[in-house]
Amino acid sequence: VHFDRIFEYAAKHDIKVLLDLHGLPGSQNGEIHSGACFERDDNENRTTFFESEANKDVAVQAIRAMAKYAAHKDRRSSLFGIQVINEPHLQSKDKGHSFL
Repeated sequence: VHFDRIFEYAAKHDIKVLLDLHGLPGSQNGEIHSGACFERDDNENRTTFFESEANKDVAVQAIRAMAKYAAHKDRRSSLFGIQVINEPHLQSKDKGHSFL
């Protein structure tokens, strides 16, 4: 209901909406703005739980739900875009980055 009201307001006032999955399940960077703040190790790296398959699956489900919601004909004209990940900083050499 809240998103419906946002899109209705945007359409009425010719404003564009950016849907943003700001914090991914498990945190995409270990920072507080992504929903979880993890301790740094000796090399100043943060450990995240995003690399678990369950968290990746939930992130993909959320993005699909956002895309399905935004694709409705009454919302398309007000949609600026969908940001799928904000400030990724994964510590692994490839695990998380290949997923992105």
